[in-house]
Amino acid sequence: MIQYKDGIVIDTLLRAASSSRASPFARIHATRTIGSLTCQATASQIGSHPNLLITLSSLACRHDQVAIMAAMAVKKIATHVRSSDSSHKLLLQALVTMSYSRATEVLKWTVRAYFEQSCFPHDRLSMIAHRGTIILKHKLTAVHDMTSSTQPGV
Repeated sequence: MIQYKDGIVIDTLLRAASSSRASPFARIHATRTIGSLTCQATASQIGSHPNLLITLSSLACRHDQVAIMAAMAVKKIATHVRSSDSSHKLLLQALVTMSYSRATEVLKWTVRAYFEQSCFPHDRLSMIAHRGTIILKHKLTAVHDMTSSTQPGV
């Protein structure tokens, strides 16, 4: 399904998720479906789809349910994409963009995605080398400290 007709399914879901003319219900479900299609076998392909991570990170900077679904989808991609994948730099940039969100739920998913990436030594090296990641770490540490004092297990 991911590769069908050069990614037309993902294109359609991205258009629905980012369309101002689509209903909020359709936008939420399109974004959720992108996350649902992401697994170990598909994450690299989905992450490499043109403009997918840019669009999801932009959607994550909103203040609605679509933002949370977009952040969850990026986190799911981060679970499976490694520094050897072609989409890794795009993923890191998406995390940097998402760190500018003011929505607590989005920032929680960004922290979780960052943690997923930092668990692997080769990914850590790429993260350190990526422009903006040090600022991202600083911002997310502050958010994590803020939320962990009120919610254990975040």
